[in-house]
Amino acid sequence: MDFVGFAFFLGKTSGTDIQYQIEQEANLNKDIIQVDMIEDYYKLDKKGAALFNWIHNNCFEIDFLLKVDDDIYLNIRNLATTVALQLSPLSNYIYGRGAYNLFTIRGSTIQKKSYS
Repeated sequence: MDFVGFAFFLGKTSGTDIQYQIEQEANLNKDIIQVDMIEDYYKLDKKGAALFNWIHNNCFEIDFLLKVDDDIYLNIRNLATTVALQLSPLSNYIYGRGAYNLFTIRGSTIQKKSYS
């Protein structure tokens, strides 16, 4: 890979002060992409689809995409090994590992979630 880029992918916020600050940060550092939807935990699937649509429409010669959320642990050594040794430019792979029997804390209750 000759070029590595990164960006923060966000939805819009309903707070005008926060939205203004995000726009200022985006103009300053050129590393924020905002889609026209309100940022919401329960709309992460739609935001993920919006990310892939944005990539499809704006990144015509992309060899590798890594999507990481703020609650993900990324093993850099394994990532570098996978990218350098195992991926061919014409291959399509999706890597990940499910987390099972986790507890989600929302508000004052703990809910046991089963991820499969």
